[in-house]
Amino acid sequence: MDWTGGDVYGSLTVASNGVLNVGGSAAKTLYGPLTNAGTVVCTSTSYLRPLYSPGNGYYGAIYNLAGGLFDIQNDQFVLWYTYGGEVFNNAGALRKSAGTGTTSIYPQLINTGLVDVESGTLAFVDGGIMDGQFHAAAGTAILFSGSFTSGNAPLLNGAGAFQFTGGTLTLLSDVIPNLQMLSGTLVLGPAFQGGSITNLTLAGM
Repeated sequence: MDWTGGDVYGSLTVASNGVLNVGGSAAKTLYGPLTNAGTVVCTSTSYLRPLYSPGNGYYGAIYNLAGGLFDIQNDQFVLWYTYGGEVFNNAGALRKSAGTGTTSIYPQLINTGLVDVESGTLAFVDGGIMDGQFHAAAGTAILFSGSFTSGNAPLLNGAGAFQFTGGTLTLLSDVIPNLQMLSGTLVLGPAFQGGSITNLTLAGM
């Protein structure tokens, strides 16, 4: 399926052997959930906007299932929100494979899968749950801001940069190796490192 303009009401599902190409220059709105078990390729030069407002009958969200690939190939592709309840739930692979600039994702991230940045910068703007795996290739960056919680400390690997740039980071179990906290507030849960801090370094505060 090629989606180059217009809005989608109701549910949109990409099967495991299916491909959804999101292209063109027109803005696109999801009023229902997009569920991907196959491949979504984003080359659009405008935003994709999921709207979640049950009171208005909108249930827009993005669910990238285990085995699914959501591949961003454009700096201008922005997952944009209006009501604040929108989510990007990633249990598969969320990848930025092209574009040397920044792609910003505003819906809250719930990550249990893989976030893979091979080109440019991927910025998660409005918080969420920071678990799973994150990979940043050399010369790339993954940025976090907003209100993030980490239960099982995620695996951050690759030669790129991982930076928390503002908001509140809540660590429930342990520190996150390779994450630079450049700004924001750090909250430690009562079970952090077994309830007794054994390894925590604060520098440049």
